[in-house]
Amino acid sequence: MKRGIVGFILLSLAFALSAQAYWLNYTNGKQINCMAEQGNLLWVGTTGGLVKLNKQSGEAVFYNKANSGLNDININAIAIDAQGRKWIGTDMGLIRFDGANWNVFCPLDQYPYFPVKCLAVDSQNNIWVGSMSAGLYIFDGTATWTNYSALYPTMPFNNIHSLVIDSQNKLWIGTSNTLFIQYDDVAWYCYGNITSMIPGVYFNFNSLAVDSQNNGWLGSSINGILKFDRSTWPMIWYNENNSGLPSNYISCLDCDTQRNVWIGTDYGGLAKFNGTDWAIYDSTVLPAATNSVSNVFIDSQDGLWLGTDGLYKQTGTDWTQYNTSNSGLPASYVYDIHQDNLNRMWINTYNNGLTKFSGGIWTTYNTENSGLPSNIVSEVTSDQQNNIWLLAHTANYAYAYVVRFDGTNWAVHDSSNSILPGRISGLTVDTQNNVWVGSSNSNVYKFNGTNWTMLHIPVSDTYQSWVNYIASDSQNNIWAMGYFGLAKYDGDNWTIYTYENSDLPNGNLLCFYVDPQDNVWIGTKGNLAKFDGVNWTLYNPDNSGIPYSFATSICVDNQNNLWIRGCEDEDSGSLVRFDGTNWTTYQSSNTPLLTDAIYCITADNNNNKWIGTQWGISVFNEAGIVATEDETQSPEAVSCIKAYPNPFQQSGAVTFETALKVNEIGFVTIYNLKGQKVKSLEVNAKNPKLSWNSKDENNRQCGSGIYFYRLTTNLHKETRKLVILK
Repeated sequence: MKRGIVGFILLSLAFALSAQAYWLNYTNGKQINCMAEQGNLLWVGTTGGLVKLNKQSGEAVFYNKANSGLNDININAIAIDAQGRKWIGTDMGLIRFDGANWNVFCPLDQYPYFPVKCLAVDSQNNIWVGSMSAGLYIFDGTATWTNYSALYPTMPFNNIHSLVIDSQNKLWIGTSNTLFIQYDDVAWYCYGNITSMIPGVYFNFNSLAVDSQNNGWLGSSINGILKFDRSTWPMIWYNENNSGLPSNYISCLDCDTQRNVWIGTDYGGLAKFNGTDWAIYDSTVLPAATNSVSNVFIDSQDGLWLGTDGLYKQTGTDWTQYNTSNSGLPASYVYDIHQDNLNRMWINTYNNGLTKFSGGIWTTYNTENSGLPSNIVSEVTSDQQNNIWLLAHTANYAYAYVVRFDGTNWAVHDSSNSILPGRISGLTVDTQNNVWVGSSNSNVYKFNGTNWTMLHIPVSDTYQSWVNYIASDSQNNIWAMGYFGLAKYDGDNWTIYTYENSDLPNGNLLCFYVDPQDNVWIGTKGNLAKFDGVNWTLYNPDNSGIPYSFATSICVDNQNNLWIRGCEDEDSGSLVRFDGTNWTTYQSSNTPLLTDAIYCITADNNNNKWIGTQWGISVFNEAGIVATEDETQSPEAVSCIKAYPNPFQQSGAVTFETALKVNEIGFVTIYNLKGQKVKSLEVNAKNPKLSWNSKDENNRQCGSGIYFYRLTTNLHKETRKLVILK
């Protein structure tokens, strides 16, 4: 089975093109929530924002909070009215996009938070809005809202999962209240256990479709699917026991003009039902190696579009993949970001290995394509030789590895080949290139490049001996933080600070950071503590302008501003800056910050703040984002390399022509859409032209789709797009 790839990835930072930007968002859009068709365009709602996709060329435009009027990037629903306006449902309200302007709408009784789950547009251009908590509304598209939950208090309109307008302009509603409702401008018809008209106990209708004969198909998260035909009684249930349905958990539904019902399931793959026979598409034939289908959409030509770890379209027996992410992040959750001396960003998305972002190219290393022993990575740092060091863990953190990556080779240190124990946490590299890690037994371990040495922290409380964090300062002192308190090692002696012999706050440790001025910062649930080696300073809402008592994700930028995630609990809070005098907060409700659920903050060499969140990465610079030399490439820049023909046929070859200086040498490297290296060709000024026959390093034919060619020399770096045709 062939799988083509159509789409493109962000080659250069958006702010490097023209207007000065203060925010930039990198998101993962592989989770497809909804789709809507508008001529040759497909509008795709993802957990990484909104995508406008040209169905013929595969060209994609990505909208998120930093470059549009979206107030949230988790797009739950899309509907297009007769005027071509896009209505977008998010967890933060209803948004209208007319192609130029963005407007946010919210009923007064729900302001400011109005979670929209589903949408439908009727023949009068009214917008029907279903919410999982606020019930059912109708909006006239301008100013007037009607709350049907208030008009019909006896009708359980709350928790609306799905809305469909059929060919007779009737509204079909699926809810989680063991209920199905149809409205025909005259009366409401309620079907459910309340009226004992549908057999079953609990339905939770989370998906709904109407076929060309106006039969309703309702998908349950428990009982399978129900065919609703009012001329036939009783209604017909299909489930794993009485049909070919592969799973009773129905995630999505749609119908084509041939009266086939397409059924997406969670863990059961995709099913097609023509009223008699079932066809099952599982992970052996689906384009992604998963049996979970999040969204299925049939376009006006009966084309099948599938959301399953990305967006795919079925073309005969093949699948064509379309890019729906504006980055190469393998997942949305970003727990750690580190910049090395070569300005490369190293990103940890927890259970997805290690991702490198350099020169517009995203590369993810995992257990399948590298020497990583586990995809669960907790901490990342680098040494003076630009080796990357990280901690990798087994499930539940029961066992850990110290891993070094030099750009080519992976070296793994654990209890099998060193004195390291099985459970370790905390990682740092000191100014002399020694690697330090902490453990659960009051010990820290030092690696000098050849040997490991154990040092014991002299603490009395053996029951709280775990070292959670470890860091080094400019004087090569090692600081270790654990439940026992704070310990400093000067190369000879340990000094222990506890809440009993210092002003260290007691318990509830949240984060730990040593800044470039050698101040130690400790975040707790009651105070933010600063220790300069002599004096302790505690910040809380009662004695300072800090807005929250919880302080997490600490960072100090190169202008000596303190950045933290401040919060009162794990879900709320904001980004907070402290310049030594003033406290300033930035919240996701009034800035392009992706979410207030922040996991890490890193300031790069240009003072851009890289903020790892639950929904991806927000990059922010209050003075305007500054791109590194490796990132500042615009389409108008003078090029030192070109490819022709471009696009080129898969059966032919492409020529790379370079314009290099006399002493300039390097490589032309081809990458696929995932940022993985396909082929590398050596280039120099004496041989300015290279030919490539679209085969990889193992002489395997590359598939059609979008690729990138990157010129890297001792004087120059440049990345451009390359297209291979069938």
